[in-house]
Amino acid sequence: MPLTPFHLGPALVLALVLLWFMDLPALLLGSIVPDIEAAAAMMWFPNWPFPMHGFLHSFVGGTLLSLVLAVVIFPIRKHLEIPLRFLKLDQKRSFPRIFAGALIGVYSHILLDAPLYADIKPFWPLGLNPLLSEGSVRGLMYGFCEISFVVAFVIYGIILCLKLGILRARLFLFHNLCGSSVVESQPISRKK
Repeated sequence: MPLTPFHLGPALVLALVLLWFMDLPALLLGSIVPDIEAAAAMMWFPNWPFPMHGFLHSFVGGTLLSLVLAVVIFPIRKHLEIPLRFLKLDQKRSFPRIFAGALIGVYSHILLDAPLYADIKPFWPLGLNPLLSEGSVRGLMYGFCEISFVVAFVIYGIILCLKLGILRARLFLFHNLCGSSVVESQPISRKK
């Protein structure tokens, strides 16, 4: 799935389910960065001599990429705390959490692409792809990724309900999705 947002659907599900364990922005970024190879091959280097899905689409390359991502993300991660707090997804920043997020994101990318593309060698230096599907799974894979966006939205709603309470979560979602000012600064009363 080169250069598409489809990897973000499953990544959002993983990120929300594993919110306590790993860094959400690192996982989301890790889920799309391996396609830098495909971008380079298609946009900047038309005579690219390597496979479009090369080293970064292997677990060895993905692990190294995750480490680089973690080193790059760690110092700038503090600037994402305000938006994450606003979304009620605030997390503590630590290098192990950021590395875990990047690793899970990159590995999910590899696992989503490996059944689709013959040029991916996930177990490099072994020149094989045992995950490659003989049949046409492309439509199923894209469908899975699209449904994952819906599942992620439901999980996010559950997280809000647990953090804010059901009524406040509904008001928060309504206000932020619809842009309504009706719900601003109205106290929530509960019947006793």
